[in-house]
Parts: sequence; C-alpha cells; structure tokens
Amino acid sequence: MERVRLFFSKNRELFLSEKVTTLLFIILSSVIFIIPRIKIITEYTLDGDELLSWLLIEKSFTGMWAEVYRAVMQPLYYTILKLWMFISPENNDYWIRVPGVALSCLASILVALQVRKISDWLIATIVFILFSNLDWVVMTSTMSRSYPLLLFLSSLHVYYFRKVITGTSSSREYNAFTFFSIAILFTHNTSIFYISSCFLLLVISGPWKKLLEKKINILFLVSLLVYLVVIYFQFINYRSKVSWIGKSSWDFTYLDPILITYLISLIFVFFRYKTTNRKLFLFSSVPLVGYFLYLFVDTFLMSIFVQRYFVVFYPLMTLVIAEFIRSLMNANIGKVIMLLVVSIQFGSYRITPYRDFYEYKIDYKHFFKNLKEREVINNHTSVQCVVIDSYEAVLSPYSKMYLGRDVCNYVSEGVKLEADIIIINDISKAKILMSDLNLADNVKYRPLVVEDNIVAFERYE
Repeated sequence: MERVRLFFSKNRELFLSEKVTTLLFIILSSVIFIIPRIKIITEYTLDGDELLSWLLIEKSFTGMWAEVYRAVMQPLYYTILKLWMFISPENNDYWIRVPGVALSCLASILVALQVRKISDWLIATIVFILFSNLDWVVMTSTMSRSYPLLLFLSSLHVYYFRKVITGTSSSREYNAFTFFSIAILFTHNTSIFYISSCFLLLVISGPWKKLLEKKINILFLVSLLVYLVVIYFQFINYRSKVSWIGKSSWDFTYLDPILITYLISLIFVFFRYKTTNRKLFLFSSVPLVGYFLYLFVDTFLMSIFVQRYFVVFYPLMTLVIAEFIRSLMNANIGKVIMLLVVSIQFGSYRITPYRDFYEYKIDYKHFFKNLKEREVINNHTSVQCVVIDSYEAVLSPYSKMYLGRDVCNYVSEGVKLEADIIIINDISKAKILMSDLNLADNVKYRPLVVEDNIVAFERYE
C-alpha cells in the first residue's frame, strides 16, 4: 500500500491532468454502461422486429436494401450492421446486439463530455447517469434496431449544430454538421422532424445566408431530395407496412419524464438568456419545435406517434437539462432541488431488461433452446410452422442458431397439419387449443414446448 501511495503522490499532476481525467471517465463510464447490459444481450431473446433485422442482413446488399425500402425504413443502420457481422466472431443474437450497446454507450459519453466543456466533472457525471438511465435509452441500447445509431449520430450532430447556430463553426465543422445531418436522415424516416427543426431554427437565428455559399450544401440538398423521393414512394406503395401505427397510440401519458424536465429547463434558459444569448435559446428549442411538427403530422396527416422515435432528440434535450442543473448547483437550495430531481424522477442507477416492459412477449430464444434440449428434431423430422404473413420466416434465425438450419415449412392458417412437429407463432394463439387446429385425418398431437405466445406440438400415435 505504501508503494501505491508513493506512486500516486509522485504522479499527482499526471492524474489530475484533463486528458487523464477524461480517459478515466471514459473507461469507468463504459464499464458502468456495458456490464449490466451483458446479461441482457446474452440471456434475453430478440423481439420480432430485431429478428427481421437479422433476416435482412443475411441477404445480399442489393436484396437487403430492396427489402429495407419495402419495409418503409432507411438503409444506413442495416448497412453498418451487415458490415459488422462480416467481422464479428459468430453469427448469433449476442454479436448482433453489440453495435447497439457500443453506439449507445458512446452517445452517453459524448453527451457527458459536451457538458464537461461548459461545466465540471460532477455535473458531467450526473448527466451521464441521467442520460444512460432514461427508459428508452435503456431499452434501445440493447436492441438490434436503428435507434442506438440515432442516439450516437445525434450526440455528434448536436455538437456541430451548436457551433453552426452560434456562428462559431469552421468550414470543417460545418461540413461535419452537414454530413451528420445526411446520416441521420438515412437512419430513420422520422428523423426528418429533427433535421427540419434544426434548419428552421438555424434560419431564424440569422447566419444562414452566409452558410448558403458553402458548396457542401449541394450534397445535402441532393441527399434531401433523394430521401424525400424515396419516402414518398415508400408510403405510396407500402404504407400498409406501417399500418400498425394507430391514433390510439397518441397519449401524453405515453411520454417519458425527460420531456417534463426538458420543458422546465427550457423555460429557465428562456428567462435567463432571452436578452443575452438568444441563439442558445433557439438551439435549446429544437426538441420542442420537433415535437410540435410531429404532433401536427400525427393529428392532421397520418398517425406516426411512437415514443421511441424521439430518441433522436434526447442528446439535445439532455444538454438543455444540463444547463439547468449547472445553474441550480451554484446555489445551496439548488443542490437540494437537484437531489430531488435525481431521486424522484430518475431513481437510483439501474438497468432494466427492455423485454420486461417492451411490447413484444415472445421468447423465441428459449423456445428453440428448449427444442434443441429435447432432441426431437433431426434431418428427417417434418416441421410445419403456422405464422402470420408479416412475420413469415421470423423463426428462422433462432432455428439456425440452435438447430443448425431453418426447420420450418411455413404455412398459413387453414392448411392441413400433419407434420411430426407443429409450431404455432401467433400472438392471438397464446392459449391455443388443439381443437383450433386444422388437423389431417387420424393424427394426434400433444404440447411439446410452450412459451409465451409460441407453442410446439408433437405428433404421437
């Protein structure tokens, strides 16, 4: 212990330097963020949409992009995921979720480091804990979907956007702002609300006329035109793919607590900086404008409200909250208020498996794991899988992972069932009875493996 003490005392200046402190913060934050999520990505199942992501990246690039287009999605995330799976050690449900964890972790750290630029390490640490524990950051961080990429790109974008709107950006920084704007557009269709809000407030702020002279704007305008044309034809030809988004989903109680804290913080920023730093207020207003644009479209044009789509606004909202926290911490009563905000609204540090409160409740992973352990399927076993049309082949990934191949002969309801094994994958058949099945003559079945909303029956004499 004495040697350790002497080592730290001799190298005190080194350990107190900003670079070393930043490095230690990144390492510790990464450990805190990643370790609790290891259990989730190793033990919990992929949901139906994530399994479709897995199916997409098994196609060729052109086949994948075509299917992404038909699914009314954007291609950037799936392209990155496919490239990742080329170099990942194994093709399984663990490695396919690693990019989501890594991108969400980087986003949390980047937001905290941006706070450090205007404040101290205490507030940066508080912001990291709050951001990484937001419900939809917790849920999306272990998902094989585009949301972790949205978090990461927007956490970078907001850094350059702040410089652009305040008129302090260099040519290189403006180019980065434009590049990340394009990347966000091609990550998720609804990110247009975030990008539109940014450019609308950029126009209001004043310096946009000088920015028009930059040649990289041509690249952005061409990209925006391509995006708009693609999304137009997607909704004309494949709108039924997103018909599940209904009016009943709009409910203010559906919003998470960050919106309330953000609005309180925005009011504070307005009254404090309305005369001294108008551009900071405009910068801080992007999420509010985006929410209203979103609400307008949802109310008057088409139903699009889904809470997880708003994660693209989270980094900027968190920076606004950080400004409020920074001011509160300067007063003794502010510290008390801050503790109340942390303890009541966000709770203590925790990591809740998203599957516990996400909308999908079909444990595909353990279903096929149980099938493997029972050793009832071999190369000669016939298997009929009854699935709903939109989820055809969704059983394939875990079947290949545990049984070595896609064992299913996919059939729709109404087809005569006579295979050795019958698998029913349909949410409406969670409590299915054998009398509901259209069985061939003189065949009998009994339950083999029963999980939430997915059941396997075996044929017996």
